[in-house]
Amino acid sequence: MQPHTPFRRYIAALTVGGFITALLLFALPTYAAAHSGQANPTPTPTLTIPTPTPTPVPPTPVAITPTPTVQQPTSISDCPGAIPNATTPSIEFCSPRFKGNEEGPYGTHITLLGRNIPGSLTGLYLLQVAKGKSPPPSVHINNNNCTPSAQCFPVDNVQPPLSQIQKTQLFPLSFNWTIQGAAPNKDYYAVLTYLPQNHAGKTSDVPPAISPIGFTLLSSNAPCITISLDQNAKESCTISQNTQQVTVGSTMYIHGENWNSGGVSQTINVELNTCQQPPCPRGSQVLLTQSIPFNSDGTFTSSSVPLKRDLVGDYWITAQMKHSRSVIKNWAMLVLCT
Repeated sequence: MQPHTPFRRYIAALTVGGFITALLLFALPTYAAAHSGQANPTPTPTLTIPTPTPTPVPPTPVAITPTPTVQQPTSISDCPGAIPNATTPSIEFCSPRFKGNEEGPYGTHITLLGRNIPGSLTGLYLLQVAKGKSPPPSVHINNNNCTPSAQCFPVDNVQPPLSQIQKTQLFPLSFNWTIQGAAPNKDYYAVLTYLPQNHAGKTSDVPPAISPIGFTLLSSNAPCITISLDQNAKESCTISQNTQQVTVGSTMYIHGENWNSGGVSQTINVELNTCQQPPCPRGSQVLLTQSIPFNSDGTFTSSSVPLKRDLVGDYWITAQMKHSRSVIKNWAMLVLCT
């Protein structure tokens, strides 16, 4: 007798059913995982090759023409000979100064000191007088003409520009003497014109500031150099003769004119180089260096310079003279050919 047979069948059915359910729960995910690639294939990864970044090529260095560094006056002590404790409008030469005199050749760098200007600056001029003479006690400038009758020259290359100067109680001015038509061995006084604040008239109505001493011009033309095959050549040189041609195997001489220093410098430094001026690129060659004494009239002639036959090419001849804080230079291009 088995009174619990139905119940045992029920339990057995549950046991078999649970086993089948568990089997399905385990098998279906496994099957799905094994065949999932057929329905949704995994994409093949794309190989990305990075594009190399080009290395920038540094620019070829370019030689920059150096500007002579000149200390600008910032106080009265920076301007030798300036009138101390000046209270009236004034303009004075600071450099170049030698033995109490202001003098220099064409190309000289000139520095001025202005003070106590009660308004805006309108012009800078150089008033020509006979050497050793004083300027007229009263000078008026109208349309670049000076009265009483005198010759005056406007200075157009002054730095900083007059229109940019705001503080007119103490200020420097500078320029290179490149004025055409000015006679040598004359004295030139600085004349600074201005327009006072709230002035209803013209600049010509206001007495300008005039320097107490003048600048003596030693030469009226720019220093220049030329090449000759004759040591005693007398041909004149000009700054427009900047390229000259010579045959290799020759012997040449370097001549110069207008190298006046007022007795400050005694020699001209001359160099023959494949580069015009420093900084020169690597590989440039210095073929000649001479210190040449010059005459009282500003002329000089080098010693003989033999030109070897393997020197075919382009070269630069540089001549320079130190004058106060300025370095006065000129160049000539030399073409050596067969």
